[in-house]
Amino acid sequence: MTDQLSRRRLVVGAAAGGSLLSACFNDGAPSQTPNASSLLLSPEEVEREWARLTKPRAALVSGTPLPLDRVLSDGRSKGRKSNADEVALSAVRTLFLSGAFRDLPETARVHPTVQATMRSAMPEFDSAIIGMKQRLDALSPTERADLAREFKRDPQLGERVLAIVDEAAADKDVSDVRRLHLRRMGLWVCERLAQSSEMLVGEYSRKMEKVFERGGTEAESERRLMASLGATSFAAMKSRIAEAEERYRVAGAMRTSDPEYKRATGDSDNSGLLTAGGIFMGLAGVAGIIGAVIVATGGIAGAFVLTAGGVFLIVGLILLIVAAAVG
Repeated sequence: MTDQLSRRRLVVGAAAGGSLLSACFNDGAPSQTPNASSLLLSPEEVEREWARLTKPRAALVSGTPLPLDRVLSDGRSKGRKSNADEVALSAVRTLFLSGAFRDLPETARVHPTVQATMRSAMPEFDSAIIGMKQRLDALSPTERADLAREFKRDPQLGERVLAIVDEAAADKDVSDVRRLHLRRMGLWVCERLAQSSEMLVGEYSRKMEKVFERGGTEAESERRLMASLGATSFAAMKSRIAEAEERYRVAGAMRTSDPEYKRATGDSDNSGLLTAGGIFMGLAGVAGIIGAVIVATGGIAGAFVLTAGGVFLIVGLILLIVAAAVG
């Protein structure tokens, strides 16, 4: 199993390397790419590309039941389906949008249209994570024991579930790079699930509770980000954000009289709270020229950032699908 996972990681890593060499605004150009981070794209180009990147999100508003025929070994789940309920759909939309945001160059993330999209999505980030925790907490001891038994007897179980989720994402025209990120995160999760699903869920539930206890104001988020990056790196990042904001303003990104722009931004002053769910998904808020700005923060090391929230939501999706298959 370990060798198999290692081989798959190499395949995924090679594909990721291809996106590193792609153009700045290609799907999946990592935020760590130096040229991508420093390049300021035109406001119109950012809006056009952001609309393209997020277009599949509209298709994720509703979903069809997933066929579970292939989930359990020996055909034991044949004919069963998993209802695409609101918790699952919110989890998928949250994973998709936070990943698309991270794929943008740093300067493009500052664009007011992008910021407005992320700001408006923050309540769903909360509801996805809280809803998933409630669903997992509601599993009975018998259901938990059944799940643990299935993962121990079948090392490929999680990977088959990932394949089903991937096919559903492809049907919704989710980009190859977004799906690649999901599979990469999913493989890491599967390795942990094979060891102990209870331990993995407990670990991330505790992390989540700590984040929600601390709250989600931008001031608190900024202080934590500065402590994480160090004063010098944080000051440099804040300077880049301020410069990008000002250049977008001068370039005409703040087209407040434009009806299209008003619809995209919600005519918002970009103020308010960054929810704890957003922070758990690896986002933070910093003070900028036009108010609080949402930025991407770190996670587990690697080209594909595994945020605590991303791991938790993927764990939940896999467990709930398997629970439906076990029935």
